Amino acid sequence: MQKKCPRCEDNREEVEPITVRYLLEPFLNQSVKDDYRYFCCKNKDCSVVYFSENHNQVFSRKHVRKRVNFKLDKDEQPYPLCYCFGYRKEDIKKDVVENKETSVDEWIKKRIKANECNCMVNNPSGSCCLEDIREAIQEIKNNRDTGSDNKNDFCCC
Repeated sequence: MQKKCPRCEDNREEVEPITVRYLLEPFLNQSVKDDYRYFCCKNKDCSVVYFSENHNQVFSRKHVRKRVNFKLDKDEQPYPLCYCFGYRKEDIKKDVVENKETSVDEWIKKRIKANECNCMVNNPSGSCCLEDIREAIQEIKNNRDTGSDNKNDFCCC
């Protein structure tokens, strides 16, 4: 289900009230209603992060306790990817540079199977980070292979 953002009018994704409640600043989180439908706006140029279906509740970046990755430019640092285990894009890049590979996606997958993650309350999107992790790994590898990133980040000479 999608609903238009009250500021930018882009279509956005539904999130559970528990996600909004856990990620909002203290006391503001008490205003989240279990019987409301909430949505997140992923337009990085829009200040709105969450809003209720009837638009009587609108929460912006300043109301959220964590850095919201879908509101950041891809090269901003720190760039959080996995909110449950703390992996950032720059951590994965360092792993690829130092080891020519990374297995962080497989490690996270094992943690998911062991029911050790809690994306619904840790990740601002309310969903699993694994797709974002794999996308970042591919982007980092592509930049390394094409040299489109800073050469010194991937080469000893």
